[in-house]
Amino acid sequence: MVGGPAPGRPQPLSGYVTLVGPLRVRVAVGSDGRYDVTVPPGSYQATGRSPRFGSGSYPCRAASVVVVVAGQTTRANVVCQAK
Repeated sequence: MVGGPAPGRPQPLSGYVTLVGPLRVRVAVGSDGRYDVTVPPGSYQATGRSPRFGSGSYPCRAASVVVVVAGQTTRANVVCQAK
């Protein structure tokens, strides 16, 4: 989570991330804000939700499409923007 009335360092949130592309996958996110998933190469939209952000009712998003390339590790931050 970023922003909010007391902006500063991003806060990790648990919950889940959903990747939608050649495959649709939902993966759990730990309390440290990290997740790990193996998916086929392609372009994915990454969204997420956390019970600690609007009780899970507000979507969180990656800044752009996530492009996965065979044989490479791809990192994608899904951000919950607090107001």
